Amino acid sequence: MSTTLITGASGFIGHHLVAALRTQGKRVTCLVRTTSNAERLNELGCELVFGDVTHADSLASAIRASRPKCIYHLAGLTKARRKQQLFEVNEQGCRNLLTAAATLSSPPTVVFVSTLAVAGPVANGHAKRETDAPAPVSLYGKSKLAGEKITAEFSKQFPISVVRPPIVMGPHDRDCLEIFQSISNIGVHPIPSRTNISVSWIHVEDLVRALICVAKKGQRVGDLSVGEGVYFAAEDEVIDYGELGQMMARALGKKSVRTIRVPAVAIWTLAAINESISLVNGRPHIMNFDKAREATAGSWICTGNKLAAETGFRCNLSLREALDSSVRWYRQVGWLR
Repeated sequence: MSTTLITGASGFIGHHLVAALRTQGKRVTCLVRTTSNAERLNELGCELVFGDVTHADSLASAIRASRPKCIYHLAGLTKARRKQQLFEVNEQGCRNLLTAAATLSSPPTVVFVSTLAVAGPVANGHAKRETDAPAPVSLYGKSKLAGEKITAEFSKQFPISVVRPPIVMGPHDRDCLEIFQSISNIGVHPIPSRTNISVSWIHVEDLVRALICVAKKGQRVGDLSVGEGVYFAAEDEVIDYGELGQMMARALGKKSVRTIRVPAVAIWTLAAINESISLVNGRPHIMNFDKAREATAGSWICTGNKLAAETGFRCNLSLREALDSSVRWYRQVGWLR
């Protein structure tokens, strides 16, 4: 039986991808660091190989041991204390992985999971398309764009596709959890703008289906300047950020939530405080200077039309269903009261 290798398998999206592939009867090998919590992966019956995308030798050994037919590259950093750390993982880590994969006698299909942050915020309300020139505003987005460019260097050696998700929600997600907690605990939904902003989103179960679909049917990376081999994976339903807070409140059983428009200066002040705390405790905070750049940039919307047209993929879950499933899981494991 052929093997599928997943990097970043112990993370939010990776866990769901492993579960979906195992349900399909696939043999799955997970690249994990020695410090990773692999308890859930063991429960799913995966094989584990130890390595780190920033350590080329360990990665090469893991690739040779598993000899995968398909690789899903999810390992990455969304936040870090220093710019160098983001590029070390998101750019050089991608190069290390593809260099190792290129040594196999039968090169695998690779799906590189990127982000809407590469495309940047929208201008004039027009949803981002794959043919739009990348315009990242954050170091995170720039580091993932650097990773995308690495895929183009290897595109003639084996088939590679890039998938850029927007906001991803669902069980095990800690980023959306913070928004739910604010609404649940203090009844407030901060909006990081004086004007209306909109966002695209996808439920993690639909994203996993999209990744598997792209691995099987997707166009492969060629000319990145025209988005060849690149896909946005997003629900058609774009949501106003303020209305998202109201829908989250209803999923929590509340009639409404108080929305507060937060000026940019307050967001940057909070980021500065969090950066100072990070200097003391050595841990990056989710709302740091880099995330402040994204939060104050406006709307983040994209269209999944290309993915639908070329592969037939459609999302299954509505936003209400996605929010309800998240709340049920958060409460089940005690993350929310």
